[in-house]
Amino acid sequence: MLKIIRSPASHDTAVISAYYELGWEYIFSLPDSSYNFGLKALKIAKAKHYPRLESKVYNLLGACSQVNGEYLKAIEHYQKAMVIGEKENDAKTLMTAYGNIGSLYINLGRYKMALEYQLKSLEIGQKTNDKEKLGSIYNNLSLIYAKFNENDKAIEYGLKSVEINKETNQLNNLCSTYGNIGNAYFNMNKHKEAIENYKKCYELAKETDNQFEKSKVILDMAEAYFSLKKYNEALTYYKEARELAKALGENENLTHTYFGMYSTYLKLKDDKEALKYLQLYVDLTKSVNKEEREKEVSQKVMEFNYNLLSYKDSLKNAQDAQIKDVIIQAGQAQIEKDKILKTALILGLIFVIAFGLIIYNRFRITRQQKVIIELKNKQTEEQKLIIEQKQKEILDSINYAKRIQDSLLENFEMVNKFFSDALLLNLPKDIVSGDFYWINRKNIEEKTEKGRNVTELFYLAVCDSTGHGVPGGFMSMLNISYISEAVNEKNIHYPNKILEFVREKLINTISKNDQKDGFDGTLLCFEKTTSFEHHIAVNTRTRLTYAAAYNSPILIRNNELTRLECDKMPVGYSLKSDQFRLFELELQKGDSIYMYTDGFPDQFGGPVSHPATGTEKIIRSGKKFQYKQLDQLLLEISKESMNIQKEKLEARFFEWKGEFDQIDDVCVIGIKI
Repeated sequence: MLKIIRSPASHDTAVISAYYELGWEYIFSLPDSSYNFGLKALKIAKAKHYPRLESKVYNLLGACSQVNGEYLKAIEHYQKAMVIGEKENDAKTLMTAYGNIGSLYINLGRYKMALEYQLKSLEIGQKTNDKEKLGSIYNNLSLIYAKFNENDKAIEYGLKSVEINKETNQLNNLCSTYGNIGNAYFNMNKHKEAIENYKKCYELAKETDNQFEKSKVILDMAEAYFSLKKYNEALTYYKEARELAKALGENENLTHTYFGMYSTYLKLKDDKEALKYLQLYVDLTKSVNKEEREKEVSQKVMEFNYNLLSYKDSLKNAQDAQIKDVIIQAGQAQIEKDKILKTALILGLIFVIAFGLIIYNRFRITRQQKVIIELKNKQTEEQKLIIEQKQKEILDSINYAKRIQDSLLENFEMVNKFFSDALLLNLPKDIVSGDFYWINRKNIEEKTEKGRNVTELFYLAVCDSTGHGVPGGFMSMLNISYISEAVNEKNIHYPNKILEFVREKLINTISKNDQKDGFDGTLLCFEKTTSFEHHIAVNTRTRLTYAAAYNSPILIRNNELTRLECDKMPVGYSLKSDQFRLFELELQKGDSIYMYTDGFPDQFGGPVSHPATGTEKIIRSGKKFQYKQLDQLLLEISKESMNIQKEKLEARFFEWKGEFDQIDDVCVIGIKI
């Protein structure tokens, strides 16, 4: 490629392609050099008017920026590639741009948007049978589905990616794919399978000098060995991760590494080293400030569509302007002279008039100021009284709404009558809550040849309505009324059919113009059927069925935690409108089932003990609590009584939150069979 670049006889397109290929060659090992190769290719492509090559280079520049964490630059480059791809009707460029934008959304943690763009890219890739791109797309889909905890899908797409990347010898993609498959197995608590794939990723990262993947997978292996309680092996990888993160300036990875080393040294009973890495973790956490960058990126994403249209218009306007410039260039000088003379006369006249108006206006204002000052104090006092009265009226209305909501939720004692032990942790963010729970009992009797069957249905739901505060409170009351209508008036008994009824009611009543009002949640139905012959009970059957919308119930059995299945769609308007599935679960004595909304795992905070001063000093990292940590906490306390579990959950929540504001409503329900 260097011979092509240096040869005077090389065609422009060959030189552009050579720079382009060099850019991709060094994107992970030398991203800055890769970016410079891209700029050289872009300069030639623009000068020689090769729009298709120009769009390819923009995709390269976006990828380089993304690897460097410069997301604003990446967005700008990708959107330029996409605009040119649409204008030139270039399917391959569009496929690459869609895939790259999806990849960027992955970096930003916006996985729903990432999935949307990856599926767009996949549709084109399957039509064009572009195997290299398909390998990359399947890899990204594997990563996204692992984030959604749909691990079977993540592994399925990962294996497709492995097959294609081996065939096309795309070693960097193959490296990344093994890492994603490892993450899916890790989510399933299959740590040995996770480590097998992590090791394949690690070896490929060393072979290709892919420092980006190497820094990630070393940390993944350390965490996997830690989960297997192989603390010495974990420490070895944490040390390697530490050195690489320092060399690459990856402060985020370094914070995770320090915390991992702190936790590992604690397990190894080395308090001195544990304290050392705790201090390093705290100090580095203070210095890492991602919030401003994320805020800036979020703003840029919101402006994305507007900028996209503006850029399209600018291309067209630029072409029109070139033609006009050629036509009017000859007479432009004289026109400019006339314009300057006229402008000077007009500005002079405007200045004289404006000065006179200013003098007059100052005199009028001075005369009025005395009157205004006299009225001001009186008006301020009156306004203060009005505002205070309005605030009181609003607060009274909200408190009245709370009393109504509380009256709908004051039946939790029914749960304690039905189960041996139960807990409810309900912490609204504001006075009223968008989270709600719903409880109902219903008996159904049917005659048989020998007697009758009596079925007792006990329903228990935990749901998170759209919004919080007053809007969320109104939504929760509306949702409760629709669920009650389904069971008590429409005699719908199966949980999945109840959710479908409520979804249809919401769409027909309030979800106008694709407005996504509704809720996520889980609805359980405990069914106990007793057969009577001649008024004597001869047989009793029990079972649990449930339906779940974007909310997985948790089962703890024999000190093992299982996250149960759910449907990945809300109850309300959604692009996905499949029928809700009915799940059935065989119960065993001693099982514990938990349902919770996203308020607890999404809460920012993070207390860390700092023993060096002799007293406990709370230092907050500003991170989310996370689902994984909440599930681990539930597993740790599951053997306690539900009352003690509630106390520990509440104490842990407020310890974590500290001085941070509560960001959402919190609702947790646990029952013991």
